[in-house]
Amino acid sequence: MISGILDLKRIHQYAKCNKEIPHRTNDKAIYRPLKSIIDDLVFYVPEISGWYFWVNANGLKQIIYVGKSDANTEWNLKKRIEEGISEGLEAFWGTHYDKQEVFETMLKKYNYKYENNHKKALKKTGVTHIIWIGTRDNIASFDIKEIEKYLIFNLQPTANSQHKKKAQYTEFADSEIVKNQFEEIFEEISFNG
Repeated sequence: MISGILDLKRIHQYAKCNKEIPHRTNDKAIYRPLKSIIDDLVFYVPEISGWYFWVNANGLKQIIYVGKSDANTEWNLKKRIEEGISEGLEAFWGTHYDKQEVFETMLKKYNYKYENNHKKALKKTGVTHIIWIGTRDNIASFDIKEIEKYLIFNLQPTANSQHKKKAQYTEFADSEIVKNQFEEIFEEISFNG
């Protein structure tokens, strides 16, 4: 297993200095500098299978969201994280501005479409880092999903709706390895935060 940490400080700084949330295609002039920051952040994330964790390592020290990536599809680790940030800008602006205003702004910008996506992104407010753990092994899609279920059940992230249900999952040896590796990294960034 390999891992890394993305410090989201530059995105938060951008949000604080630019109250207007950019639309990815309609606001190209103001989105371009933000896209450059996102591209820099994910540059070294490998295009492999794995899991990623949106966390708040300051104050609350909480696990916000757990996701999976599958290099057997187009959604490898790098792509999932990049898309998650790009399509979840509400998380950053909602950290610094009124959440309801952010929600309404994004609804208008996207012609009142994707309401659930905007709500889901707002559940990630307060995120400070994304921790990723990847595997170069040829891991089956089923195994990736089952490990994600295990992580959600055991870590109880606040923004995953699945955490409310008693998940049925198949436990693999890698499940505990991924969880322990995440907890070590999270403890380290929380301590150094």
